[in-house]
Amino acid sequence: MTPVAKPGEGLNAAVAAELRAEQGRVRRSAPALAADAKIPYGSLRRYLAAERHIDVATLDALATALGTTSAAIVAAAEQRMSDPASSLALAADDSPGRDEEAEADDTP
Repeated sequence: MTPVAKPGEGLNAAVAAELRAEQGRVRRSAPALAADAKIPYGSLRRYLAAERHIDVATLDALATALGTTSAAIVAAAEQRMSDPASSLALAADDSPGRDEEAEADDTP
């Protein structure tokens, strides 16, 4: 049996990076995203920082709240993983902490 990767590794980390990227593209603050996805804000921060495994239901809720699909997020994450130039993009350079700055820009 293949061991499960740590949350900050592999596909989970790439999915977290894609969720952060999509969050930035749609200019959604973390508190607004958490509310729309109906998940606790603290959990959202851990998911986006790849500190916690993202289950399928949570991924679907987050993708829907961001106006996309879980399939699109996973496809982009797989593309990110296959591109050696984007390996640094898996780092939390666009970490959830930036959301407080973007919060003022969160418009309906």
